[in-house]
Amino acid sequence: MTQFLEAFEGYFRPLDERFATIFELDEISPASALMLQRLKHLSVATLLMSVYYVAVMIVESSAEFVGSAGLAILECIIMRQTSIFPARGRSLAHVSHMTRAFTMFLSLTIAKGFAILYSTYDACKMPTETLGELECSHLRWVTTCVIAINGYFVYVAMLVFSRLCEDYTLVLASRARIERTTSKGVDEAVV
Repeated sequence: MTQFLEAFEGYFRPLDERFATIFELDEISPASALMLQRLKHLSVATLLMSVYYVAVMIVESSAEFVGSAGLAILECIIMRQTSIFPARGRSLAHVSHMTRAFTMFLSLTIAKGFAILYSTYDACKMPTETLGELECSHLRWVTTCVIAINGYFVYVAMLVFSRLCEDYTLVLASRARIERTTSKGVDEAVV
């Protein structure tokens, strides 16, 4: 599935070697290297969110949070892979793509948060008129708060990917400047 998605996206966004370059650790800033390491910690937080959603589905005997649990696991996997594997974590193409992906994940999490907030409020305000098996419970209010916290974690991950993207862009610009300076020096020496 991953290969299919990469091939499909690659068709519309052909590979450019400048963006696929894997930077060495000494080329990126110490802050970026530290952010890459700390993504592992943030991935654990999203994994715990996924475990919480599964526990709530078991307690409530419903599949309402399958999407939220799956999304939290996906976020965890992406952050761990970015943190651990240099080919992913130190390439502009990957962090740029993940910035956009986490923006989408944030919008999905916000939408789920508003949906559960509205349905829980509705179930508590008008218990006889609610749809389905919704009930006003403390667990639903806690789950609303957990979704909000999960959204904040996704936002922080999005900030990390955005900062990495900016740092890697500066590294590429610095490389281009050095190459231009070097090629100018060679051209002047030839003349």
